[in-house]
Amino acid sequence: MRAINKAPAAGKNANAARFPVEKKETSIHSLNATANSFSYSGLAPILFDPTNFRLPALAISTQNETQSQTLLAQVIFGGKTTAGIARREVLMPAGVLRRRASAPQLLAMRSQRFLEAAALMQKQILEVALKQFVYGNPSPRKDRPFVAGAVEEWLKRFELLVDDVFFSVLFEAVEKNMLDEESAVAWFQVLLPIGQSVFNAGLDALPSSNGARLMARGRAQRSFDGALRKHFGGLMQSAPELSFEDHDDTAH
Repeated sequence: MRAINKAPAAGKNANAARFPVEKKETSIHSLNATANSFSYSGLAPILFDPTNFRLPALAISTQNETQSQTLLAQVIFGGKTTAGIARREVLMPAGVLRRRASAPQLLAMRSQRFLEAAALMQKQILEVALKQFVYGNPSPRKDRPFVAGAVEEWLKRFELLVDDVFFSVLFEAVEKNMLDEESAVAWFQVLLPIGQSVFNAGLDALPSSNGARLMARGRAQRSFDGALRKHFGGLMQSAPELSFEDHDDTAH
């Protein structure tokens, strides 16, 4: 999948880099490339949701589904002050290619559930708990935008760490023919240590306007744990071997 900035597309910015990807709902034949285009959350819907997107004919070969293939996503961009190439390679195992050809809706559903779980961990658990620590409540104070930006930095760190493992965990679940519940547990076992490590590192680095730091940490931890049980309680029971108080330092 390759695009250049001269490709025709809908949109106001004629110089923006484009994806030659057909979006079925609107008959748009290319998409504007953004900073999020090649992240797991940007690429996964395009790769696995045939109801909304149709890739170029040569993007993925269907002639030999017994071998892995590497999908190259690339855009060449240019402007008055910046120019360059953004690219990402995604190795798609043979089992994933076969599933994509034989049961695309199942693969799309599995990918979407992985995306939703990551979004829950990031937005409803990590972000809420870090803002609880910084502000004393989950709502940001408008008079301290620099702190809001600091929280955003840790959310981006979470996004990068998840990006490193999303496709490999998804593809492993597909190749092993995991059931929905089994794959959800496998993904949760990856998400939890990432969320915990970023949360712990964020508490060490962020300022707090919520009284004594020790008390603020306690409130934030209760917020994190409570939201974790609310959104992932069933998976926590299915993965009792996980430590829910693990202080991983990989996010430092």
